[in-house]
Amino acid sequence: MDTAEHRAPPLHINHHLGICSHAAMDDDANHAVADLAHALGFQDGQQSTYVPYLNYIQGCWPGKRTKAEFLKLFAEVVTFFMEHHESSVQSYIGSLVNNSQHIYFQDTPPASQVRQIAVEDAVLLILGSWTLMHTYFIPLHGRPRHIFRMASNRHPDIEPLQQSLFNFIESSGLIPNPREALTPVESVTQQDVELDDMSSLSPSLAHHSSAGLIESLSIEARDLNLSKLMTLARVRLIWTDNLSRHLLLSRRGQKKYLELFALPCALHRGTLNVFGTIGISANLLDEVESSYANLFNPTVPNRIHKYAERLIGLRLWCWCLSYSSQRLKSRELRMLKGQVSRVGRHNDRFRYGKLQLPYDPMLEDLAGREATWWDQTEFENLWPRILALEKCLQEARPWSFWVLLRDKRDTVQYWTFLFGTVILALTMVQVVLGAVQVARS
Repeated sequence: MDTAEHRAPPLHINHHLGICSHAAMDDDANHAVADLAHALGFQDGQQSTYVPYLNYIQGCWPGKRTKAEFLKLFAEVVTFFMEHHESSVQSYIGSLVNNSQHIYFQDTPPASQVRQIAVEDAVLLILGSWTLMHTYFIPLHGRPRHIFRMASNRHPDIEPLQQSLFNFIESSGLIPNPREALTPVESVTQQDVELDDMSSLSPSLAHHSSAGLIESLSIEARDLNLSKLMTLARVRLIWTDNLSRHLLLSRRGQKKYLELFALPCALHRGTLNVFGTIGISANLLDEVESSYANLFNPTVPNRIHKYAERLIGLRLWCWCLSYSSQRLKSRELRMLKGQVSRVGRHNDRFRYGKLQLPYDPMLEDLAGREATWWDQTEFENLWPRILALEKCLQEARPWSFWVLLRDKRDTVQYWTFLFGTVILALTMVQVVLGAVQVARS
């Protein structure tokens, strides 16, 4: 009895200590998230905007130490490179390797090879997530980090990590820019540009790819949009967390894919100045935001369509570009939102099956805005990719009877086929009626 009475209090105390411990951990995690948001450039009044981006960063936690400690390291890395623009990436990695007090790397001895590997992996993972080039900063399928290969191919005399973060990213040439249309470096082979068995269609985009580009100054959104790309060219949509692959046309086997950036909230407001310090211009971010409307909402319904829609639900079945695009937008965003809740299920609409992207409500807002023209001045950085999409669409040939009925690019072909189909149908009706009349007589 006495023994039981003496044993009971410690169990009771341990239970309360557990509650306090969990509460302290939650409080610590909340502080870490708040500090990270400020380090990334977000203000207190923008919580609803940046939550998906912070959820994405938390999803990048590698499982080492606690998530709160990872977020603290993330904020520390961001703050350092914001305040020390000229410092090389290697010098910062070296400072962490020799730091015997850093809590995140306590399980590895300072100044050791094990610590060097652990620090390099953690810092590059954070830099990739921060710069929205996550998949280029981590090794995939036993290959070296893609950003290392591209930086070394373009500047073989410079060690990539010996540069500042700004120069490191710029030397890779992976950020969308007008120079993507230039002749690629000869040393870059097809094997070099392959990423997760996804190779680009156009050789002129060097590290991504491109093809012989059609020169023009502007393209109307009603002529180049996601609905036409998917209907006429059989292009499939992939959502990616890699900003540098936005609007990139790729292929896997015989299938063509268009990659779209899935986290536009990461580009919004407070982060603009942060991105500017690492070589990602505000112009590029603005182009990315504007591209969603041109792809998903290329034209608005005319007055007759709006009136008919109220009477007979035209929005649900009409083949016109406006309502087709609206149905496409609803379907793709619904599938993206649904995929978020089905953790672990592979889907080829995502660049990497293991990476679960949080749903960003800003996508719906950007995709529903009024479209503009694809213009070389307004879309300077994305222009080579826009031309590659136009070329893909122009070279596409109708692949089914129903596509022929919807393909109005060649008006002579379209009306010839339409009248031919009507005449054939009337001829068949006439033959059937004649046969019935003969049978009755």
